[in-house]
This record gives sequence, C-alpha cells and structure tokens, in this order.
Amino acid sequence: MSKADLRRFGGETRPEGPILAVRTADLADKEALLAASQRGFFTIAHFDGYAAALIQLATVDTKAPREAVTDAWLARAPAPLTEEYLLMTRDDRPRRQSRSR
Repeated sequence: MSKADLRRFGGETRPEGPILAVRTADLADKEALLAASQRGFFTIAHFDGYAAALIQLATVDTKAPREAVTDAWLARAPAPLTEEYLLMTRDDRPRRQSRSR
C-alpha cells in the first residue's frame, strides 16, 4: 500500500485488487448509484462531497464498470459528442443526460 493509499483510506482497510474511481453527474447520482447496493461499488471518506464512486473491479460483473465509465463520460463530455453517441448506440438502457454547455 502506498503513502497516498494510506492518506485516502485512513484507518479503513483497503479492498483487495484494482479499484477504479468513476465520476458521477452530481452527488445525487453518486448517492443513487451507491443506494442501488450493486456489489463492488463503494465510497470512502476521502470522496465525501465529491461526485465519484469507487469500483472494486475483482468483485463486479464485466458489464458494470463499462456502464459506469460510459455514464461518467456522458456526464462530462460536450453535449454534441454525447448526443452523437446516444444516437449511434440507441439502446434501451436509461442513460444519464449530459450537462448542458
């Protein structure tokens, strides 16, 4: 464990394996994501007040990180790019709306 990990996790035990941080559109989206209690998604005190969640990659199914990264991109990318992407993919899965620029 690195010194940076020690600062981030404080007294908490760091989960095993690789961890991915993903942005959410806002804190409400973060809370909704965590409230869904999807295995592998969590947060730590270091991320309190920040619109991001953590994913323990070894514990989630392969689809979950892809969807989380896509939603993170949709939340931050320029509107023309997100509109083009949504038109190209046109799946039935509800997506987060991109932020207006």
